[in-house]
Amino acid sequence: MDENVLEFERLLPTLAPLVTWEREAQSCSTMEEYQAYRRRYETLNRDGIELLRQYVEDRPHWTLVDMRNFLGFLLRHPDLMFERSDEGTVRALADEAWNGLRGWRA
Repeated sequence: MDENVLEFERLLPTLAPLVTWEREAQSCSTMEEYQAYRRRYETLNRDGIELLRQYVEDRPHWTLVDMRNFLGFLLRHPDLMFERSDEGTVRALADEAWNGLRGWRA
């Protein structure tokens, strides 16, 4: 099996719950409630961002165009996109993970 596929298979199970939890967080009625909700999975969020950054860092030949193409792939992946708001979540994760990496600007 291709090494990239294996690595993506490791990345996907980390990102998918973050997208789901952010969607569920939309039901919070106050900012305090939202922040408390987010604190429950803060470690997983940090791990997902670090893994997303590492995924690109492990590909030193990738350019900014490759990163944009990979983001496009994530935005079309059926395990990540269920509702329109999921796109914003995935973009925010990528922006946080990749800000400053190979010219990526959040």
